[in-house]
Amino acid sequence: MAVILFLQALVLVVLYTEYGIASDRGKLVQDLFQNYDKSNRPVKNESSAVNVTFGLAIVQIHDLDEVKQILSMTAWHTMQWHDEFFTWNPKEYGDVTEIRIHPSTLWKPDVVLYKAVYPDDVIHYSDILARSDGFMWWVPSYRQWSTCSTQLNSDTQKCTVVFGSWTFHGFAVDLYPAAPAADVSSMTLSHEWELVAADAERKVVIYDCCPDTPFHNVVYHLQLRKIKAAPVQGGAVHHSEL
Repeated sequence: MAVILFLQALVLVVLYTEYGIASDRGKLVQDLFQNYDKSNRPVKNESSAVNVTFGLAIVQIHDLDEVKQILSMTAWHTMQWHDEFFTWNPKEYGDVTEIRIHPSTLWKPDVVLYKAVYPDDVIHYSDILARSDGFMWWVPSYRQWSTCSTQLNSDTQKCTVVFGSWTFHGFAVDLYPAAPAADVSSMTLSHEWELVAADAERKVVIYDCCPDTPFHNVVYHLQLRKIKAAPVQGGAVHHSEL
């Protein structure tokens, strides 16, 4: 009898955990979107900028065409910001502290690769992680092609890869690098090019058309070194770095 009562209690706990939290989460999402407008910048004071940190995680360098001056790579874009209209009290929703939302339903930074040669090939358009305090975290991944000012017949190349908002100036979206350099911890090594450095820089640009309006970019200075193929005993070939 005691075993039966224990099993019944366990079933009730599981049902509450599964369906109670699901119900709280569903009500939370419904309430959050009741008056939400994704076309508005997520600040209650219109004169305030949305502070966005941008990080680049290079997954693979596919090719550097020195003649066409095109760099091809796969990368994750890590973006963080606060949405003042997307907050809640977890105590009112079963202690739910974070949810995942499709990016098409929320305001998000329109950060793009400047000087792109071809349209980005979206590999994974991930959900946005939203926390109860308004913190947003988004990591989409892309295959991208950027221009690169190469030097012919050189074993070292420097590519400047620039990211910035496509429509917002710096008073509306304030862009900062997430780290001093790109993240290469998950990068697949190339058989042709070694990535020597990938330093990040925040750059404020003033255009002739708008001398009083800054535009903020995050610039990555990629230094690449060609890996030479060296003959070894037996006629085989191995790759050695410079």
